Amino acid sequence: MPVEYEDLEGKDGSFENVPGTEQIIYFAPIRDILTAPDPPEFAGITVLEEASVIDGTATPISMKTGKKFSKMKILMNTGKVTGEMTGDRGSRAVKTMFEAVYIGSTAELYGLQRFAKEDEYVILAPHANGDVQQIGRIKKPALMTISTDTGTDEEGTKGGTITVEATDVSGWLYDGDIPLTAAT
Repeated sequence: MPVEYEDLEGKDGSFENVPGTEQIIYFAPIRDILTAPDPPEFAGITVLEEASVIDGTATPISMKTGKKFSKMKILMNTGKVTGEMTGDRGSRAVKTMFEAVYIGSTAELYGLQRFAKEDEYVILAPHANGDVQQIGRIKKPALMTISTDTGTDEEGTKGGTITVEATDVSGWLYDGDIPLTAAT
């Protein structure tokens, strides 16, 4: 059965529409994830809200033994998720991107940079309103790049810009628990 298009009313005063992301995001390399829920089957979608939510309430993301999602604290007011359609009509995809500034140890940042250039990820970026954006999944992983900057004596930020991108059939919201303790 095809989806029933609903009225898209936008902000009507009945809910908060806070922009941006929270200051803590979560990331895990695909190699550490044991299982993860898949997006809904296209043919089974009947309402628009179901189309982009990965339901992890019954079966959340699970990690391999000793593994968990890592936290990253980003600079306030720098986290941003964008999504844009790409490709030719009939074979379009959605490129989802996350960008934020990280302030931290140079050695720690360079270490992440060294591994990020080779790893593939699932990134969970909570929006300021509580929704959790999932960027990447096991079958369509996200890639992370890190640009470092020492800043100058007069201005600038010492740290790095974290950029994540994934291309898939949709942008995804994740509804489920985030594994923050090592799996046993």
